[in-house]
Amino acid sequence: MDKKLKIFFSGIAGSGVSAIAGFMAEKGNIISGSDRAFDLYPEHPLKKIFHSMGIDIVPQDGSGINSTFDLAVFSTAVESDRPDALKAKASGITVKTRPEYLAEITGSFNTIAVSGTSGKSTTAGLLAFLMSRLGMEPNFLGGGRVKQFRTDTNPGNSSTGDSDWLVIEACESDGAIEEKILVNADDENLMRITGKNSVAFSVDNPSQYRAEAINYNPFSTDFLLNGREFRLSLPGKYNLYNALSCIAMLSESGISLDEIAGLLPEFQGIDRRFDVKLNDGQRLVIDDYAHNPHKIASLMETVKRLSENICYIFQPHGFAPTRLMKKEYIEVFAKNLRGSDRLILLPIYYAGGTASKDISSQDLADGIKRQGRSVEAAEDRRDVLKVLRQYRAYVVFGARDESLSDFAAEVARIISSS
Repeated sequence: MDKKLKIFFSGIAGSGVSAIAGFMAEKGNIISGSDRAFDLYPEHPLKKIFHSMGIDIVPQDGSGINSTFDLAVFSTAVESDRPDALKAKASGITVKTRPEYLAEITGSFNTIAVSGTSGKSTTAGLLAFLMSRLGMEPNFLGGGRVKQFRTDTNPGNSSTGDSDWLVIEACESDGAIEEKILVNADDENLMRITGKNSVAFSVDNPSQYRAEAINYNPFSTDFLLNGREFRLSLPGKYNLYNALSCIAMLSESGISLDEIAGLLPEFQGIDRRFDVKLNDGQRLVIDDYAHNPHKIASLMETVKRLSENICYIFQPHGFAPTRLMKKEYIEVFAKNLRGSDRLILLPIYYAGGTASKDISSQDLADGIKRQGRSVEAAEDRRDVLKVLRQYRAYVVFGARDESLSDFAAEVARIISSS
């Protein structure tokens, strides 16, 4: 990665693409990019951060691409018939998808890839944070934004270091995973991966790194591991798994459990992952990125411990995902909503493009209501804000839409003034 490049990123506001763009900018490369989100929302906060990093943002109309670029990297969310894609092809420059370019970057580093259905952002961010605090100078490419990496010139989903270590979020469908593998021993499918290079962590089943004497506190988790006391400043079994994988990785790399235990409580988490917007002992507002049924189930299992009645406010993150997971959405809410809880569904998030709008939040609400649960589909966020104060605990969740965090903050402001 010694040669400095001129790279164009189409779909640069996406979580994975933005991390690579910021990382390559910090490494001294010339970066430009476009995103339909910036076209729709010119005051987008990420756009301001990119400008402060020296990244040039242009409209997503093909006008910013020419033959002077060494490479154009495209988010998989950018359709092949979009102006950027057509212009890149016509210009004759090299074109790669985000997964292809990420794989190319990893070849220059001693890479730790965090993979799986859920938990990749928190695990990768926690591992990079601990390695940084341990003086290991890691490089980091994530999807979630590590709160303690965030600055006015860095959204927090990437960082550069002086070592050859690189921590990444990796989609397991993008290629082979080799060398040393750390697996969750509580997953029967993963436990088929055995051999001299396999190391296991667990909560329920025997393993080399099994948590014991676990105490799930409302906003933290205490546990023992191989006789050493640990505290994680995040709640829930799912976050305990995330922490165990990091502890196992570092321990296998020669770091003592004592060193890790001393640093673990410092980690403040990832933006929009169980992000507490209000907790005054009486009222509670949480903002979270949960968006697929598995993540939603884990979130609801954790917050049930915090209040006897909760108002959940969920925004589905696209028409295609909602159509694909409709049955599972209905099932997970019907299973986890208690009689004292209520679910409000916001309109499905639409970021532009060619998606077919043949499903709505009302379709989900109808299915959940048939299961005997309290649910409604709101036509507008402002309608939700008008009926607050009926509950003292609110959870706002959903993916992709940056404004959800601001909405959660507004919910917190309103109920705290009641």
